[in-house]
Amino acid sequence: MKFKEKNQCPDFAAILRDDDPDEKLINQIVSCFYDSLSDFARYKCGNPSLAEDTIQDSMLTMMKSLQSYRGDAPLDSWLRALVVSSCSRSRRGKKNDPKLHSPLIADEKDDTSGKTENDLIIKENFNKLLALIDDLGEPNRSLLLEHESEDASIESLAGKYQLTPEAIKSRLKRSRAKVRERLVLGL
Repeated sequence: MKFKEKNQCPDFAAILRDDDPDEKLINQIVSCFYDSLSDFARYKCGNPSLAEDTIQDSMLTMMKSLQSYRGDAPLDSWLRALVVSSCSRSRRGKKNDPKLHSPLIADEKDDTSGKTENDLIIKENFNKLLALIDDLGEPNRSLLLEHESEDASIESLAGKYQLTPEAIKSRLKRSRAKVRERLVLGL
C-alpha cells in the first residue's frame, strides 16, 4: 500500500504505542515517509549521493530501533532526527577519510610522477605564496611567518621585536593585504 501524502498516513505513534512493529507496518512507514525524508536528507546533507546513503542508513536504524520508539512525539520528527544523526555521521566519516585529502606538500622532490593535476596546482600555488611572503622584507616576513605558522601571540612578538601590540597587528594586517593583493594580481 503506497501513501502519497502525509495526511493519508495513519497515526503511527498511536499504532506503535498499542502494537509491536511488524514487517507490514515497517513497509507502511517507509512508504509513507520515504519521499519527504529523502528531500530532507538532500537538504540536510547538501549532497545527493550522501543523502541517498543517509536515507538508507536512517531506514535501517529505524527498523532496528522501532521497538525503542515511545510514541511521545510524531513519528516523522523521530525519523528526521535519525536522518540528521546519520548525515552527521556520514559527514564526519567523509571529513576524516584520509583518502579524500592530500597534504599541501607531499614531499620536497620535484618528481611529478603519481601526482594528480590538482596536487601539482596546489604545490605551485603554495610555492608562489612562499615567494610572496619572502618578498615582504624584514621584520614583516618574520612576523607573518611566526604568527601564522608558529602560532606566536601578538604579545610575544611585540616583546621579541620591541614593538607595541598595535604596531604588530598593523604590520600583520598590511603584510597579509600585500600578499593577498599580489596573489590576486598574479605578480
